Amino acid sequence: MELLTSPKATYLLEADLTVLHEESREWLNDISFWCDEIAFFYTLMIKKVDKDYGLENKSELAHIQDEILSLSGKEFSDMETVIKQHENYLSSLLESDLLKDERGFRDSHRAISSQVHAFDLRIHKLKKNIFALVMKRHA
Repeated sequence: MELLTSPKATYLLEADLTVLHEESREWLNDISFWCDEIAFFYTLMIKKVDKDYGLENKSELAHIQDEILSLSGKEFSDMETVIKQHENYLSSLLESDLLKDERGFRDSHRAISSQVHAFDLRIHKLKKNIFALVMKRHA
């Protein structure tokens, strides 16, 4: 399923390259925050849910833990690398005035924006699942 482009995203993609640079820096900040947030939720899972958890929900718990480990293990790092490479590409564009390559940069920015949005959706879903599991455990 293809994500629809929001009016804000469309506007940003046509904005000045410095605006796109700022958005990329925001993505790096988001990833840093998500790493801290996921670590917190993993600790919450260990302290509040993992102990004495009923067998009927063990697969649900395992799925959530796998998602946490997948995100924090490699996916965040890979995404951060992609964004930093994107930033380096922008820097070379701005330094050398290779504006003919600007369209390629914007296309790349659009693709990365979709990936960041998909991460955001996954993290929201993961947090909902963790909250539901914790609430089920303490109900």
